[in-house]
Amino acid sequence: MDDPFKHVRRRSRQNIDALSRAVRVIFGLGDDDRVALIPLLEFGIDAILDDFQLEILPDAELQGYEGLTDLTRPIIRLPEQVYNRLRNSCTHARFTAAHELGHLFMHSGDSVHYARTKQADETTDPEWQANQFAACFLMPEAGFRKCATVEEAMVKFGVGYRAANARAKSLGHKFRRLPKKRGHGMSRTP
Repeated sequence: MDDPFKHVRRRSRQNIDALSRAVRVIFGLGDDDRVALIPLLEFGIDAILDDFQLEILPDAELQGYEGLTDLTRPIIRLPEQVYNRLRNSCTHARFTAAHELGHLFMHSGDSVHYARTKQADETTDPEWQANQFAACFLMPEAGFRKCATVEEAMVKFGVGYRAANARAKSLGHKFRRLPKKRGHGMSRTP
């Protein structure tokens, strides 16, 4: 039996990338800028969405969710643990917050449908779309392509190793490999 999946209006990678660039422009962010997510969530979104709310809830209230976005009202809910990690620049929490921003900007006011199908179309999957938005928003293509190494991209954009490599793969961007460090151990002689 096929499993039902959530489905929203189809969006291509190019469409999501264009939206993320537009959002960056609204907030005065260039292609090389690292997104300051706490000020953006606490003050910046209010400038464009009057009724936006960021709710930080006890972890138990969200029962294992890393974040939730209300699709009927502009509300992002984060558990305290994720919010505290975000305040400490945890790369996973940064991606989670950007993912929820993706839901806010792409899916608020949209209806989410459930479909039973043999093959899911990722371009209609709200979670795939939000992940694409997060990657594009945190790591804009023009700035990302300037990064020679995965480590440089991680530091520049405040993302983790997996996120940086996934973005490089989606863009067809090849990182230069850092030379391996040689050990300074004792060598054995026969």
